[in-house]
Amino acid sequence: MATQKLILSLAIIFVSATVSYSQSERNIPVYPGATLKTGLEQGDSEMCCSFKTSDSFDKVVSFYENALKLKSVDPNGLASQFPDLKDQVKMMLDQMPAGARIKFFILNTVEFMGKKGAETFEVVYTPAGVTEFSIMDSQFSEEDLKYADEWNMATSDEEEGPAAPALDPGILAEALPGVTLPGYERSELNINADGFGPASVGIDMSKPGVNINITIYDNAGFMEGVKETITPSSDNQKAVTVKGRYPGKETLTAFGNECGGADKIFLVKDRYLVIISTMNMCDFNVINKVVDMMNVDRLP
Repeated sequence: MATQKLILSLAIIFVSATVSYSQSERNIPVYPGATLKTGLEQGDSEMCCSFKTSDSFDKVVSFYENALKLKSVDPNGLASQFPDLKDQVKMMLDQMPAGARIKFFILNTVEFMGKKGAETFEVVYTPAGVTEFSIMDSQFSEEDLKYADEWNMATSDEEEGPAAPALDPGILAEALPGVTLPGYERSELNINADGFGPASVGIDMSKPGVNINITIYDNAGFMEGVKETITPSSDNQKAVTVKGRYPGKETLTAFGNECGGADKIFLVKDRYLVIISTMNMCDFNVINKVVDMMNVDRLP
């Protein structure tokens, strides 16, 4: 079973937030003899880099306790240190299959809106008898950067032909909602077409305490990483198909029982990335109404 299907990424609680770190960032070494996973399994994240080894779970955990000079904690230990994460830890334990084990290494403590959480590194034992762990390319030491290069080469798409020219922002804007949700105010059109990234257009719909941002990106010439953007990578995300044909994902961010926000991201015609992001509103029925107001089918 894939590592990503076992791990609840607790740091997702603090996505898009400014966090304060209690210790400096550190490199994470690759466990000696571990194999880089380049053949993605269902549930794996399309991000660098996941590893597996047939060595025992306890041996791998012991290696990282020595290498990181940190004591590992089990889920209950994590919840004990960070009471604000108890709901997320319980969700993870409820979803873990029989025979799976997980240990956390607390790399940093983070705080957002008065709640304390943790940035963690996890070692997982799967029901298949394999020990797995994931390291982001930014966490590699200089000698381990070769794994990021190997992963990129193994997972890169086949070379494509010349990219299509970017769409005129005015045409792109026609795909935005033509009307405004009742009770909301609409912002002026925001256009970004400086040539240094994907051209985009966007608007906000807002009412007191709630904001909905709708942005459409034309990724012509900037397709690298787009598939990762619409691929679920944590347990608070799920894959969706919009209008029966556009692949994407939904993300719900909560702080205990309190709503933080929600996102719906989907890819139109393998080119246009649509992101609907809310603040202090977690009702996907409202977000789906926004989608229905859009004219994405008209995009060329």
